[in-house]
Amino acid sequence: MLTYPALIEREKGMYWVTFPDIDGVAATGKTLDDAIRNADDVLRIYIDDMEKEGWTFNPPTPSAAR
Repeated sequence: MLTYPALIEREKGMYWVTFPDIDGVAATGKTLDDAIRNADDVLRIYIDDMEKEGWTFNPPTPSAAR
């Protein structure tokens, strides 16, 4: 299982989740739980699609470097 670090921000009543290791992959939610759940779904879809197409993607930053 891959574990990517995520950044969570709150702005204008919404939570935003981005992944510093993967440009352009982000999720939102009205609650923190919704945003985290949506981010998990978006990240899984992104990785599945990249693997299906045979494309490479950035590995997660090692936890010791975070």
